[in-house]
Amino acid sequence: MALLLVANDDGVHAAGLAALASALADLGEVHVLAPEREQSACGHALTLHRPLRVQRRAPDPGGRQEAPARRVA
Repeated sequence: MALLLVANDDGVHAAGLAALASALADLGEVHVLAPEREQSACGHALTLHRPLRVQRRAPDPGGRQEAPARRVA
């Protein structure tokens, strides 16, 4: 099975994020990465001056404190 990454910059509670992840579940292992709050227009920003923290939330997608581009680095 494929490993699928669903990411956005609109935040963990953005409309459609959970629905997209659910729709892809039959195609492979889905991982959702999204910031804790909306960070539109910050897609290329990097978190450089504080540690990265990951919060696992099940079944909800997890929020991240770092900038969106850092989530896939």
